Amino acid sequence: MRRPPSVAWLVLAVIPLLAACGSDSTAPDMTTAVTLVAADRDGDVYTINETTGAATLVINTTTQNATGTLVDVGVVSSMLWVESTQRWWLGTGGNAECDGCIQTLNVSTGVATTLIQPGNNGISGLAIHPTTGAIYSWESDSTNELYSFDPVTGVPDTLFTGLPMPSSGTGTTFSTGGTLYVAADEELWTINLTTGAPAMIGQMTFTGFPAFNSTSLTVGSMATRPSDGVVFGVLKDGGGVNSTVVTYLVRVNLTTAEITNVGPQTELMDGLAYVPTSVLP
Repeated sequence: MRRPPSVAWLVLAVIPLLAACGSDSTAPDMTTAVTLVAADRDGDVYTINETTGAATLVINTTTQNATGTLVDVGVVSSMLWVESTQRWWLGTGGNAECDGCIQTLNVSTGVATTLIQPGNNGISGLAIHPTTGAIYSWESDSTNELYSFDPVTGVPDTLFTGLPMPSSGTGTTFSTGGTLYVAADEELWTINLTTGAPAMIGQMTFTGFPAFNSTSLTVGSMATRPSDGVVFGVLKDGGGVNSTVVTYLVRVNLTTAEITNVGPQTELMDGLAYVPTSVLP
C-alpha cells in the first residue's frame, strides 16, 4: 500500500512552488478526467479519438466581427484550459477574424470573446506548465521569442528573444516533468525556462504514414496526456507554400523525435489540447 507523504515533505515541496509561481498561478488538477480536442479551420471544436484520430464536432464556435455580427472564429492555432481562472483559451491564427488574439470560449454558447490582441502574429504555441499553471507561448518568426502570459488578463511578457532555433513549426507542450518542448522545422527542441537556452533532441523521423504530398511537414500543435505523459500532435502535410492538404493525429516520442501516425483526419485540424471532460457539452 502506498504511504501518504509526510507533512514535513509537503511543506518542503510547497514552499519553493509558491515562490516560483506567485499568487496568480494555480497548478492544474492532474486527477481530473480529460478529453483530447482540436479545432478546424473555422475554429469549431472537435473531440479527437486517441486511437484512430477521428474527430467529432462538439462546439460550433462564433465571435463578433467589427459590426457586432456573429461570424466564424477562423483558424485556431492553439488552445488550452486555464485551471486557475476556469477558462478555455483560444489562440487564433494570423488570418482569423481576430488575428493573433487570445480569446476565451463560452462552452455553453460557443461564442469566443477577445481577451487580448498582443500583436499581428498568430498565437500558435500556447502551453501550460503541469505544476505551476504558468502559461507560455513560442513564436517562431524572425525573432524566435518565448513569452509568458498573465492567466487573468492575457497580457504577454517577453522572456527571451532571438533564440537560435529554426523559425518554422509551432507545436509546443510541456512534459509531465515540466520540460518545455517545441517542434520546429522537423526538429524537436527543448527550451530552458531559466536561461532560454534551446537544445535539439533530434531530427524528426516519420513512421506509419502513406506517401506525403509535400516535403513541407509541420507539427502544428502538441498536447501531453496528463495521466502518463504520452504526447500527441497534429502533423500538417503541406501541398505548397502555406497550404495544408491533410492533417494526421500523431504520437511524438520526446526522447527520439519519432513521429508515429495514429490516423488521418477528415477535417484540417490544429490547436490540439487536453481539456477537462466536464466542461464539454
